Amino acid sequence: TVLRFLTLHGFEPRGVAAAHKQLKSTAAWRRKSGANELRASLLNGDKLLTSTEVTRLYCCLPFAINHSVTSDGDLLCIASVGQADIDRFFSSMDYAAWTTANLRHCEWLYLRLDQLSLLAGRLVRGCQVFDCHGVGVKHVMPRVLWRAKDATLIPDKYYPELFSRIICVDVFDIAVRAYNVIKPLLSKDMQARIVLHPPGGVPEILDKAVGLACVPRCYGGHVQVLPMEVRSLLGYELVPQETLDFDFFPGEPQHLGGYHHGAGLDMS
Repeated sequence: TVLRFLTLHGFEPRGVAAAHKQLKSTAAWRRKSGANELRASLLNGDKLLTSTEVTRLYCCLPFAINHSVTSDGDLLCIASVGQADIDRFFSSMDYAAWTTANLRHCEWLYLRLDQLSLLAGRLVRGCQVFDCHGVGVKHVMPRVLWRAKDATLIPDKYYPELFSRIICVDVFDIAVRAYNVIKPLLSKDMQARIVLHPPGGVPEILDKAVGLACVPRCYGGHVQVLPMEVRSLLGYELVPQETLDFDFFPGEPQHLGGYHHGAGLDMS
């Protein structure tokens, strides 16, 4: 983890000093936020879906974390934000539940990336893809943006080198305007890693960025269903089958809806 702070800031004296400063603030935040206790529980065998808050989140938002390895060795994560069920999100998740789910996501992924880095002998990062198809007024209301900022600010401030890049596809003007609200809150480094692509050409964009071998078939890729080893790693066996069948990954099958159990259309 220390290597991630140094990689962000640089190994020269000024960079080391900046990394040390961020490490100190992060250590204080971790004690206050409960991140240290969460890391200990994950190391003791808890899985991502041990948390009912994450289960509730996946009933509102299709999110394939730890999906597969990209062509350049990053860990691919995909969220279909335009298919998010906003009404269900606010009715089933209060701010405390959302905070828990978001922190658990960050901590689980950071630990996973550190483990993969140890095995690979190099720094492994995540590559986040946001499918923005379907983003409308309900997705960019102030109450949504207020919560969405946590999903960007916490990784930016306390989880350096979590993502090598963040690729947003099918981005219509309304999504651009929403991003521009949050953008000033982000560090220059984080802003530089975010790329917004206008509507269309999703398979071609993802092929160039990560390679279609690791991409779900609903985006023109070769992966037919969420891999079983990923399901096991995340703890899908802890979720009631009825929830998996009828609630997980809402939305259209062309955009991750139902993808975890094999739904989805080939858009290539």
